[in-house]
Amino acid sequence: MKRVCVVFLALAAIILSVHTASAQKPAAATDFTVTDCDGTEHHLFTELDNNHVVVMEFVMGCLPCVQGRSAINKVAQGYALSNPGQLQTYTFGFSSNVDCSSIQSWMTDNNFTGTTFAGNDDINTSYGAAGGMPTIVVVGGTNHKVLYWKKGFANKDTTAIKAAISQVLGSQASVASSNDNESLKVNPNPAASKATLTIDCLKSDSREIGLYNSAGILLLSIYTGNLTEGTHAIDFSTEAIVSGMYYIRVTTAGKTTVLPLTIVH
Repeated sequence: MKRVCVVFLALAAIILSVHTASAQKPAAATDFTVTDCDGTEHHLFTELDNNHVVVMEFVMGCLPCVQGRSAINKVAQGYALSNPGQLQTYTFGFSSNVDCSSIQSWMTDNNFTGTTFAGNDDINTSYGAAGGMPTIVVVGGTNHKVLYWKKGFANKDTTAIKAAISQVLGSQASVASSNDNESLKVNPNPAASKATLTIDCLKSDSREIGLYNSAGILLLSIYTGNLTEGTHAIDFSTEAIVSGMYYIRVTTAGKTTVLPLTIVH
């Protein structure tokens, strides 16, 4: 794994040396159909015509690339709650010379989730991914608008990325609890084959508890039914869930409490 990443970084340095700083913000999104590193085909304008937003990062393995992808992950976590499935994150290699093995190793080593692609020079050129590490592009809406574009990343850019996404999806949801009646803890976290959710309930009420992925898709129903006032410990198996970042969502009386859970096998 480390050897692959070293090769990726070395390749990134070579690619950077031949790119110029003349890349410019595209006037509008350019459509593409491309297969990701898991073999799934993606058609950009189909996503946008469903009023979705796609955040693309073209990476070289640099520190700002890691920082940018970390910020994108956190933003995506919030929208997974308020707008499940409407925010997609695409990570591309910075050149056609970057293959899926390299980009997936980079994602895994940095504990990132999202859709990954080998480098594609046509797509990179369409989105001005040259002369900066990384290039981050936000596109969204049925008008196929480029909502955000920048070469490089600094922490302050997170605010601008959130503002761009909010033009289509509205304000970001918080990963923190929106329900004052629930206090949640999960152990262990990260979990391997099983975990225990502890809930401190202030009142008796029915609850739906599930494990969701970042796209807001229910993967595991943990509990459905009434829980009385007091503390409850609920055991559940994570053995069948692939490694990654997930969210335990507790819904009661129209309110939702969310707790992140990392699963590592």
